[in-house]
Amino acid sequence: MKKTLITILIIVLMVTLATQIPKAIGSLTPYGTAGDATQYTLNDIYTRLTANTSTSTKSGMFSTPGSVTATFRTLTEIYSSIPTINATTVASGMSYLGVMGTKQDGVVYPTQWSVDNPLGYIDWATAVSYCDSLTENSHTDWRLPSYIELINAFLTTNPGNSLGFQVENYWSSTDYPDFTSNVYGVQMGYGDAGSGDKTIPNAIVRCTR
Repeated sequence: MKKTLITILIIVLMVTLATQIPKAIGSLTPYGTAGDATQYTLNDIYTRLTANTSTSTKSGMFSTPGSVTATFRTLTEIYSSIPTINATTVASGMSYLGVMGTKQDGVVYPTQWSVDNPLGYIDWATAVSYCDSLTENSHTDWRLPSYIELINAFLTTNPGNSLGFQVENYWSSTDYPDFTSNVYGVQMGYGDAGSGDKTIPNAIVRCTR
């Protein structure tokens, strides 16, 4: 008799638990109707974080129950808060949000060079003025290159000199330490950098952007 009663109690307990547990944990079945095209999927957010690529919102109705809603962030809010990463702001050899960096020692190297040596030997102020006022190939943002940019151009184009630099001294925009009347000049045939008096017309110019 006792065994029968215990068996009955166990069965009743199991039935009770079976009916109450789903209510406690909730349902994973989607509800509502399609048409609310304002959300991103978790896969969209994962791809954004790992590959830094963009996508569009997906259709589907999403909501949270009761007062809990106030503590939630929508998937759209989370997705929109992820920044777009520019490779030039990430150090070379490093990866951030799936973007491989191209930044080299804090220097953004030129993407284009102007026509070489249009004026012959000139002084430094003339070189600066020429680049600042230059309009070439519909661009007006030309400037005199730094000596690091000239050295980098030498290292990446010689031998062969694919950028067409002459075996000449070129003015740079970089002041020489402790001598404000002098700036660095670069001999593009050999890659040598030295000091040059700004007032003496003994170097040529090539602008960059």
